[in-house]
Amino acid sequence: DDSSCDKSTIGLDIRMLLKKFCFVSDVDFFTNRDLEIKKGLDDFFDAIEKRKSGISIATITGEKEFFTYTFCVDNNTLIP
Repeated sequence: DDSSCDKSTIGLDIRMLLKKFCFVSDVDFFTNRDLEIKKGLDDFFDAIEKRKSGISIATITGEKEFFTYTFCVDNNTLIP
């Protein structure tokens, strides 16, 4: 896991977590300012807290993409 949260990636981190836990597409994220999120908010906020504590996005979401393949990961996986 990361030793600290990289503040330069906050926007990307939020977008990835919204996509994973609240099923918000990139198109909706960028075009729908009045988007109401009804599903997955508790999981999303839990994920935000984990990210703030320095846990990587891959560990939080349980997946990491590498050369167009998606791999399942957990806290025991070495993620380069």
